Amino acid sequence: MIAPTTVRGRSVGGTGLARTLLNLLRPHGMRWSMVLLLVLVQAASHLATPIYYKLIFDRVIWGGDAGSLASLIAGMAIVFAVMVATELTQAALCADLGMRAVARLR
Repeated sequence: MIAPTTVRGRSVGGTGLARTLLNLLRPHGMRWSMVLLLVLVQAASHLATPIYYKLIFDRVIWGGDAGSLASLIAGMAIVFAVMVATELTQAALCADLGMRAVARLR
């Protein structure tokens, strides 16, 4: 069995590490909830992409409805814009949270 490591007199092995991480992240709960919300929006937007491809193939290519192509492409462009915006915002929030956690450790 490996003995737990101590940092600043606290045990950081196993549950001690989880407790230390939670204490570092607790003051930033609102930001972490924003990251979680962005992950959910990001997952939904990634799931929408294949649906648009299916609609384009079914309606436009095989169905012959060229009139719906513009609206489907506009929908895909909106989904792509949402994907880019959520990924950039999530990356910025995570970077900020990481810097704050490291600054708090110092």
